[in-house]
Amino acid sequence: MLDFLRKLGCPKKPKEPKTRGGIRYSTYCRGVWNLISICVAAALLGGCKNRDNDGSQTRPSPEPRAKATLDLHDPSSCVACHPVIHREYSESMHARSHQKRDPIFAGVRAIRIKKEGPGIAKACARCHSPDAAAKPALNAGVTCFTCHNLRANAPAKTFIGPHTLDAGASAAHKLGPATAAFKDGRTLCLSCHDALKSPKGIAMCTTGPEHASMPARGSKTCVDCHMPRVAGPATIGKNRADHASHAFLGPHRAWYQNDPAFLATAVTLKATLTPGKLTLSVRNDSGHDFPTGFPGRLAVLSCRGLDATGKHTWTCAPIRFGKKYVDAADKPTLAPYAAKLASDTRLKGGATKTIVQTPPKTVVRVEVGLSMRLLPPPLAKKLKLSKSIESQPRRIAGAVATVAPTK
Repeated sequence: MLDFLRKLGCPKKPKEPKTRGGIRYSTYCRGVWNLISICVAAALLGGCKNRDNDGSQTRPSPEPRAKATLDLHDPSSCVACHPVIHREYSESMHARSHQKRDPIFAGVRAIRIKKEGPGIAKACARCHSPDAAAKPALNAGVTCFTCHNLRANAPAKTFIGPHTLDAGASAAHKLGPATAAFKDGRTLCLSCHDALKSPKGIAMCTTGPEHASMPARGSKTCVDCHMPRVAGPATIGKNRADHASHAFLGPHRAWYQNDPAFLATAVTLKATLTPGKLTLSVRNDSGHDFPTGFPGRLAVLSCRGLDATGKHTWTCAPIRFGKKYVDAADKPTLAPYAAKLASDTRLKGGATKTIVQTPPKTVVRVEVGLSMRLLPPPLAKKLKLSKSIESQPRRIAGAVATVAPTK
């Protein structure tokens, strides 16, 4: 057995943390042990189908009781068969959505519990940690089980997805038929990312309605952008050419993986400069408003002008794209306690916004940058996150404009 494990890449006792394909050996080997235990137990209990020497099947086996030994609520249980999927998932905000892993959610949750009582935590958990009750010690967010067992009449230990597979294709769990909620690329996502209102009925999160209102709504789904096809099979031993990425691409990659590439696809920024006039064009290329999701997100467009000597002589006023919620006294407040939405300057889905600035005629070069914040500085201070990585802006687009030389 130990020789078999070593062939799979598991050392007997690694002296220091090592990885296999980006996965820690401890996590990988635990998954391998789980799978081996299931197969051995299944064989001992008659769970494997009996065949004659020529390979023909003689009789069906009883349902292997060993399937219950694998903890499907723990994503690490999936590593042995789905190592690539697990590695992708581990980088996602689904894996970080629990309050002990997402400091922004933790801060807002704590404020709401203090003001509204512990009952609000259950409402938050429906999307941030829907499977936590089954395994509280994991501090897991949205797990594999959360989505792949998401059906009212799905039997326990049965996984469903976009493909219909043979009932005996997995030794680790039961398999169900493909469902429309997976196939349409929207329904499953919008079960959490649709819309949310405050206790007073003020719209807070509105990604679903934003996407539905786009003229070209039918051209792209949530999955098309956030789960793009990537090379390679999702399961060891399968020969599929590609699979849907389970990194669940989103803005947080710019902070946690130092990868702004996906965030940069949301907008196209252009700038044109003539003496005394700067024209900025910002086009929203995403499938919803920008920025969307958590109502505290903020994008800021800034520009600096240089004269013919290269000296910085002009700065435009920051141009903000975001929401502003106020209380009954018109003072800024958290969205759940707002009396109204005072302004919404975000870019509408598919729209292009043109902004004209008037720099001095001596400005011959302008450098333009678009950055994004997961939360504005006042909220970061309130949540005691001013020094955290989540409070820092990330540049996602830039443009340079110069005055054309005169002939």
